[in-house]
Amino acid sequence: MHPEFTARNQIGKIWLESRRVLLILALGAGAALVAQAQDAQTIVKSKYFSVQSIIAADGTSLEKTTISGPPTPPPGFEIQRQAVTLPPRNTSGPRVLSDVPAFNWVFGCSSVSGAMIAGYYDRTGYPNVYVGPTNGGVMPMDNSSWPTWTDSNGDLYPNCPLIASKQGVDGRTTKGSINDYWIKYNSTANDPYITGGWAQHAWGTAIGDYMKTSQSAYGNTDGSTTFYNYNSADQLTSTDMETLVNDKGIHISTLDGTYGRKRFYEARGYTVTTCYNQQTDNNIAGGFSFAQYMAEIDAGRPVMLNLEGHTIVGVGYDTSGNTVYIHDTWDYLTHTMTWGGSYSGMQLLSVSIVNLAPNESPTFGTQPSNQTVTAPATATFSADASGTPTYQWQVSTNSGSTWANVTTGTGGTTANYTTPITSLAMNGRWYRVVAHNTGGSTSSDPATLTVNTVPTITTQPVARTVMNSATATFSVVATGNPTPTYEWQVSPNNTDWSTATTGTGGDTATYSLTTSSSDDHTWYRVHVVNGYGDVYSNSVLLTVHVPASITTPPSDATVTNPTKAIFTVVPAGTPPFTYQWRVSTNGGTTWTAVTTGTGGTSATYTTPATSLAMQNYKYSAVVRNAWGSAFSPAATLTVEAKPFITTQPVAKTVTASATTSTPVTFSVVAKGYPALTYQWQVSTNGGTIWDNITSGTGYTTATYSFPAVPGDNGKKFRVYIENTKGTVPSNAVLLTVHEAASITTPPADVTVTAPAKATFTVVAGGPGPFTYQWQVSTNGGSTWANVTSGTGGLTASFTTPATWSGMSRKYRVIVRNTWGGGPSAPATLTVN
Repeated sequence: MHPEFTARNQIGKIWLESRRVLLILALGAGAALVAQAQDAQTIVKSKYFSVQSIIAADGTSLEKTTISGPPTPPPGFEIQRQAVTLPPRNTSGPRVLSDVPAFNWVFGCSSVSGAMIAGYYDRTGYPNVYVGPTNGGVMPMDNSSWPTWTDSNGDLYPNCPLIASKQGVDGRTTKGSINDYWIKYNSTANDPYITGGWAQHAWGTAIGDYMKTSQSAYGNTDGSTTFYNYNSADQLTSTDMETLVNDKGIHISTLDGTYGRKRFYEARGYTVTTCYNQQTDNNIAGGFSFAQYMAEIDAGRPVMLNLEGHTIVGVGYDTSGNTVYIHDTWDYLTHTMTWGGSYSGMQLLSVSIVNLAPNESPTFGTQPSNQTVTAPATATFSADASGTPTYQWQVSTNSGSTWANVTTGTGGTTANYTTPITSLAMNGRWYRVVAHNTGGSTSSDPATLTVNTVPTITTQPVARTVMNSATATFSVVATGNPTPTYEWQVSPNNTDWSTATTGTGGDTATYSLTTSSSDDHTWYRVHVVNGYGDVYSNSVLLTVHVPASITTPPSDATVTNPTKAIFTVVPAGTPPFTYQWRVSTNGGTTWTAVTTGTGGTSATYTTPATSLAMQNYKYSAVVRNAWGSAFSPAATLTVEAKPFITTQPVAKTVTASATTSTPVTFSVVAKGYPALTYQWQVSTNGGTIWDNITSGTGYTTATYSFPAVPGDNGKKFRVYIENTKGTVPSNAVLLTVHEAASITTPPADVTVTAPAKATFTVVAGGPGPFTYQWQVSTNGGSTWANVTSGTGGLTASFTTPATWSGMSRKYRVIVRNTWGGGPSAPATLTVN
């Protein structure tokens, strides 16, 4: 049995009790009602979506969202739901994962979406995700392979064993998910296995089981799944879910659909590396962003997207317009939506991320070894890898920078590869083999082919024309093995030759010398020798001219915007000169000719009116004469500007109590140069008087945070920004702090003599009105129940019924106001 089954009965009782106190909600399109479920408040935003704010046992604020997306698309969105043509996969622009299945709705949109992603993994290296007999054991691209079925309401649905198992489907001979849990869409009744009194099936092959979809024991109506999120931009990780306890005393990991996806993959034998829920950045600043979504797709991972009323799968993106390619659970097609927008009338809400560790790929026991042959003999390379792989030999002609599959020789797809007849051109090539199985691909170590040949010159030296005092370089490319040696030679007349003794590299493939006017019209060649023979290169002419040069380069300039900056260059060499000023906006990486300002083709250039956007622009002049060009060093433009604000702080509204605080953060975005300083200020009189803040975090930075308490209500905040060029204050924004109820005086222990009654009293703090609910525990505080006897159970003072000797009880009271509250410390009743 699944380990979570042991908690099933307790969880089911809690959720069923919660259902009994829920209001019956009859909602039309766009309706939103509130139902009170014991301590928590549920906001039903539509008939497909509800959200409940809860406070965990440790005080953490969470959002519980229940999604019950419809089996068929809502009417009125046919244009948005038109299918799109998938773009080709490339490294920029549109990108789509082409192997993600698209399933029609069955059992619940969240489990359908989870199965589409799981099916993708089954098709891309995780073969144990789906192990049924259909399609040769590989998850099909849709659920048309299985028969349809009709539920008790007469509704027709498809099957997909990866979503929800069913007796008689995929060879199953016993009851499955649909038999045990399904009645009809949106049914709130107990599941059939509960009312029928049979043992539910063991989980293993259907992801919907682990996600708790449609399971009444976990509070889910038929077709619905529950997800939890922080009331912030933070990720609610699987570790957090294992730690946090909800307002019913149940660990979040027991109820959350994302954590269920994690348990499914672990049950299938795979390791989960990342698991979390996170609100998207259209709901909360700093939430899961389009850039993070693109990174998941680029890493080959589909993304589960939760909407306010439906769950879909993101399978690709187009950076143009922040477009998201999706499978929407209603057909086998691909559709689109805009990141942060809505689909079929339902707003993007959050993501459910579950990533797997890479599956095991082949490993090499025998690596290919280097081979040496004398042309035209062939060479054979061998390797051996584990994991029953297929092989593909590859060759690199650039020392491993790029590789291509071999197309000549024999055995290119076996463990032993033999080259074609070798030649000089093959000397130094690298060979490797790529072993591939369902776990992935592994490349062997490269092995080098050495081919012995006589020297051959493949690239001759070329004539050089250089300026006086410049460096002239002659190069040759020669092949041969053993490696040849070089001797550069010089001649005044292309007839009489001697060894070149000036310059550097006279015994290498590249020879360089610093020229003078006496080197004009001299000839050069190289003698290449190895043990198999020798060869002379062509002879080439060196011509020396006097070039343009820079005597005085332009100097750095510092101005205050919008003052123009002036740059000047002084050249040397033989006039006349031509000039072209250039500008670089990326620190000198790339340059373009100036097109604004004045004097762009003269020795002095004046910029247009400067702005902060021109900060650190670099300017350089290209000076030319008949014999060549000179590039001046770059001069840097520094533009100073007083501060200005691009994004103002915004007002905040939070809830705190006399005993608890709530973190509050104010932020500003400003620009200016030199560097800006920040001082956050607070006003307690509506903005008449401001005081510098010296507590909290970041009060001298662009982002200020502090714990807000009820006494901070009505304060105003602003930030004062300054640099050496000026100052600017931000807008003043209001902080509103709603005070939740607190316990000023908790109930005290009481001792009476039977049959006397006992009275417990509490004093509440914070703004009223207050509500009270007294509770009693008969097991020392392990469990609590609302009092059902005595008097004043819903007031500040509660009196027990008549006591009896040996009666042992603890009493506490839950106090709330409009903004929240909680239980008092317990008081003990002692009866003599």
